[in-house]
Amino acid sequence: MIRVRDKLCIALILAAAPMTIFAYNGKNVNAKAVSIQWIQAGWEYPNPKCGENDFFDDGSICVYTIQNAKVTHVDTVYDRTQGLADAVAFDLTGTRIAFLRTSRAPAASGGSCVTANGGKNTISIINADGTGLTNLCELPARPFSGECWLLDWPAGEWIYYEYPKPDGSSKIEIWKVNATTKENVQVCSWGLAACYFRRFTLDLTATHMAAQILDGGCSYNTVFNFPGTCNLAADQICGRPGCNIAISPSGQMTAGYMGGHDHCGINWGVGTSHQACYDVVTDLTLANQNSWAAPEQVGIDAEHIKWARNSDKWVLQEVGWFGHAAQLSLGSNQVVGNWVDQVSINISKNPPTPAGVAYRWNNSTGDMWIDDPVNNPQKNKYEDLQGVWHEAPGATAIAENHANRSAASGLSFSVSKGGSIRVTLPFAALTEVRLLDTRGAVVRTARGAHEAVLSAAGLAKGVYMITAHCGNAIASTPISLAR
Repeated sequence: MIRVRDKLCIALILAAAPMTIFAYNGKNVNAKAVSIQWIQAGWEYPNPKCGENDFFDDGSICVYTIQNAKVTHVDTVYDRTQGLADAVAFDLTGTRIAFLRTSRAPAASGGSCVTANGGKNTISIINADGTGLTNLCELPARPFSGECWLLDWPAGEWIYYEYPKPDGSSKIEIWKVNATTKENVQVCSWGLAACYFRRFTLDLTATHMAAQILDGGCSYNTVFNFPGTCNLAADQICGRPGCNIAISPSGQMTAGYMGGHDHCGINWGVGTSHQACYDVVTDLTLANQNSWAAPEQVGIDAEHIKWARNSDKWVLQEVGWFGHAAQLSLGSNQVVGNWVDQVSINISKNPPTPAGVAYRWNNSTGDMWIDDPVNNPQKNKYEDLQGVWHEAPGATAIAENHANRSAASGLSFSVSKGGSIRVTLPFAALTEVRLLDTRGAVVRTARGAHEAVLSAAGLAKGVYMITAHCGNAIASTPISLAR
């Protein structure tokens, strides 16, 4: 299932000339997803490796390429032998991944754990292509194995995480570490004995937090001002019965479970005219998601709700084949659902565990980044429910390289009477070429060195964009097809 990264130049879809801009449809989405692939070895399995009986979400990091709403490629960008990984999140540009890197890893043989990562537990980052592994800060302890560890990366350079206590106390704290400077500071300490964060997510401005906080007299499933006054009672905006509350990138949406975990309730959040947490938007059911993904199936029960990093349309869950909570460990997948366009994608495609097999493959909820280069060329925006893109305050923008994106860079084309588009490339290395329609959806792809041929058969007349990317060099040109 896991493929080694191809050694070729990968296309980056960028528009170079004025076009009529439309929102893409989720049925044609291009994106990337990241999640932890983890293994649960049941008591029946004779010799589980380190981490294979931890109950939740520590393992290797996988990045999935999605084209036209289909998973087309998977890369293992970080292997668990480098230190079991947990709690992944994209930055807003979709180019970097934050995660918890632990001090232990599976031994080469047998079931023991060996020391990894220099014996340290760290907040770390890695590029989405597997390069640039960097430890940002050391943690005083390794968090307990289980489902409660999370971190989040809003717009900008600050990564937020729950701070593990070396003395075993349960006072809840959130800290942040800077992905560029490595500055590591406390954000809030609430001082609540025996309470813990089961879930938390932040909007992109890091001014609102949705959190489920349990035990020690705490029972929150609530949206808070963040960091606010660092007083949960004073900072709460709204709450809802149930569990797993999560907040969208804009902060204008919330989600959570109430009753069965096969129904993810979508409600309004902050910054709208609706009553936050209570006014209903929709009910995102797994029955619907199985129907939208058909003939593929996604599962029957779920946990760990998150939103895509840069979209209010896409909701992520870890969906189990046999149930939620502990039953996720019997086989689960990273699943994304878009109720606006009625699309669901089983990202990781782990199969149901066959009868009598006690070695179960799973993937965490992880994160997803939507690629709409026509409307978000600098990767510093998020999209709302209508597909309109908005710049996020404080976002880190990707600089546009206009010098490499003009027709003068050597990208040219000709259209044959037979309906083929022959593209002359300025790159000698293997390059991926894409044809985009006016919504930014990829309608044709081809690969080649010096030259590539795209089929125009069946395409409607109108304006399209040809794009190609090889290394840091980008070339694109508009094309008008007449039928």
